[in-house]
Amino acid sequence: MMRIENRQGIENHSVWRRGAMLALVLLTVSVLNPSNISGQSALFREGEKLTYRILFDGYENAGYAELHVVATGKFDGRDVVELRSRFKTTSFVGAALITANESRITYADPSTGLPIFSRLIEDPDAYSRESSVQFASGASSFNLLTAVHALRRQTGRGTIPIVESGTEYPLAFRDGKSERIKTGAGDFDTIISVLESDYFKALGIWEVRVNFSNDSRRIPVEVRLRTKMGKMRISLASLQAGVAERFKEVGMTPTVRDASSSQQSGAVSETVPFSFGERTTLRISRSGRIVGDVILQVGQPVFEGGKTSLPLTAMFNVSPSDDVPFKSGDRFTNKVETTSILPSETIANMSATWESISGRYTYDQVNGTFTREGGERGSMASGTHDLLSFLFALRAFNLVPSSSPTSPINDTRVSVLLGTRNLVFTVRPGQFEALIVNGKSHRAQMLNIVTGDASIDQLSPRIWLGSTKDRPILKITMGDFAVEAI
Repeated sequence: MMRIENRQGIENHSVWRRGAMLALVLLTVSVLNPSNISGQSALFREGEKLTYRILFDGYENAGYAELHVVATGKFDGRDVVELRSRFKTTSFVGAALITANESRITYADPSTGLPIFSRLIEDPDAYSRESSVQFASGASSFNLLTAVHALRRQTGRGTIPIVESGTEYPLAFRDGKSERIKTGAGDFDTIISVLESDYFKALGIWEVRVNFSNDSRRIPVEVRLRTKMGKMRISLASLQAGVAERFKEVGMTPTVRDASSSQQSGAVSETVPFSFGERTTLRISRSGRIVGDVILQVGQPVFEGGKTSLPLTAMFNVSPSDDVPFKSGDRFTNKVETTSILPSETIANMSATWESISGRYTYDQVNGTFTREGGERGSMASGTHDLLSFLFALRAFNLVPSSSPTSPINDTRVSVLLGTRNLVFTVRPGQFEALIVNGKSHRAQMLNIVTGDASIDQLSPRIWLGSTKDRPILKITMGDFAVEAI
């Protein structure tokens, strides 16, 4: 059946869609690094992955966006870096405005930041459509994606040229006042940058403001747009360093990685370092007294509801004691997505001590909501982990320690649901060191965890990961409790 829309409706949808995509592109500045990091000049922070929550004119969950610097490799014989983005509106907002569901893959020159090849996959109505653009060799004009590189490298005020749809526009920017911003990824001190261009006016966008973090990374914490259809705000929900990889050479039609090949080899996916069937036993002690153990296990993939999920479990076996908050048989069971390790469901069968986080939880990562068995509902940031998925996902993060202890620029912020409370865990990576575990010496990296909850943070939670490829959990300490691999 042919769908007929009035012209005004088409124009409004086009403005909203292009305005939303403009905001997403402006956010992709996060994949470009404007300054020297740890003494090395680099345009891209490999492995960086940012998740954003979209709010539109009173709608709390209008959609979400993801930005990811995936890997370095070769494209038609040239060194490139692979960038990916995803943008999706919720069905509720889509019914009122426009349904959008698209992914972009761009290969860019790692030395100049200029695009070489770009692929767009659109699937707003269950009918996938794909298009691609090959950029001319030697081209020096910025498009919106590459223009953000210049915005990150230049502060104060200035003008740069951008070319879109064959038309060149000047893009003026000026940094203004400071502002403290609270997002799902935590609190940030930011600098407001105002952007002006005839390109925005042509789209019916009257105002564009970007809040960049006031540090060497200049992370785009929030983008605010004022359009004909209302005000839009795209806010940082989680900040992860991610895991960087290197892909093999691709040609004009990039190959799609085959998930089945990695399953046959036992690996969950190319983005996580653990395998199907992995089983780890950790011994629990309190003040040096052994009280039991916990078994962490990765199950086999399950296909249901058109999606593949991965079961994760944590099962406790401890001696009865009044001073131990676990009981034998206490258990966490998760269903997580195989690449992001984000949970879709958690079942926590825990003893009375842990009653506040016990129960069955289901998560809507797109809309940023959760439901606890019994009808309790709440909001959370898109891209939120629970405790168990956080422990496994932590192993996939690119946890590069800062060169200066007084300037921890490589902190990772992760949204974690603890019971019905949405906390932001800050992971501060340390240098690698020798660690004795179960009488053996391991090269390990200590991670300091700050949760924002004073009752937890006073116990100084720390996690040590091994330096081998699978990044195993070697030790966890919290207060006078210690958990060590055996």
